[in-house]
Amino acid sequence: MTSQYLLIFCRYPYKDQGDIVHIELFCSATFEYQRSILGCGQDLVSQVAVTGGGSHALAFCPSPRSGLTDIIIWNLETEDHKHLARFPGLVVQGMCLDLRFCLGFCGGERFLRLWDLASRINDQTLTYNTHKTRSDGTVEVIPMATPCRYVLCRSTRQGTVRVWNIARPRWSGRAVRVEHGLFNSTDVALARDMKLYILTDRGTSQFTESPTPVYQVFLLRRR
Repeated sequence: MTSQYLLIFCRYPYKDQGDIVHIELFCSATFEYQRSILGCGQDLVSQVAVTGGGSHALAFCPSPRSGLTDIIIWNLETEDHKHLARFPGLVVQGMCLDLRFCLGFCGGERFLRLWDLASRINDQTLTYNTHKTRSDGTVEVIPMATPCRYVLCRSTRQGTVRVWNIARPRWSGRAVRVEHGLFNSTDVALARDMKLYILTDRGTSQFTESPTPVYQVFLLRRR
């Protein structure tokens, strides 16, 4: 788990390529389904870890057939999937609270292995996505307070919003909060100050002479 997501690793049939790994993401507070992230068919996931900040999920994939272990990683927001390292030996147990200090030990060895993956995380040549990455831009920027310290950005990916702190330099380049699946293309979402108002469940009014489209449910999300 992370502060934001409950992660479930699954293996599903995938077209004509055999099986493929999915990560199913659920809201850690409500356990509602959010979305899924794809891996690839050759991922033999054994041990799973999540970085302390909750930004990445990492897995050790030992292959008894080859005698090698792959270290693979997913960015939970951009959905990038990378194979960062391969080494001889079969990892029995591993953990990675920080990308600079990933630990693991192999069967028959009396010492810990240490990997620094931080220097490789932005290497795009290691990307191993087996699917087309979905575009994710911004269609609207909304100031959320006066004086303005936060802005809400409505994404081109339907139902996704990001909150950015524009007053603190240390938050430059990453959102302080990201939420997915809040609304769909038939809903109306309005933001004011620190609240997000959602009109949903569109139907037809039965109390007028002519049928009139109306929203039957009002949701309020506090940021």
